[in-house]
Amino acid sequence: MLDLGLKLIQALAEGLSNNVGVIVSGAVGVIGTLSKALVELLPAIIDAGFKILMGLIRGLIDALPDIAKTAVNIVATLAWGIGDSLPELIPAVVQTVVFYKLSRRLALGA
Repeated sequence: MLDLGLKLIQALAEGLSNNVGVIVSGAVGVIGTLSKALVELLPAIIDAGFKILMGLIRGLIDALPDIAKTAVNIVATLAWGIGDSLPELIPAVVQTVVFYKLSRRLALGA
């Protein structure tokens, strides 16, 4: 079985080697055909891309009211959270500023 597999691979390699010119010529032909098709289809591709972009823009515009409501809710929630935490935040900020100033004085040797 292994011998048969090796012979198959050898025959494939020989076939490729003996037909490199035909393979390259075929590949060049395929690339040429694809290039020509791409050039011919380019207007349709651009049109489709434009339609997709316009659809995305319309979707965003249609969703703006919901986006705005969500943004307001986020800002309000953040503001309420900060407001609720102020009794804890103010002493922490003061302590941080004092620590920073003291550490700078010590670092400068004052």
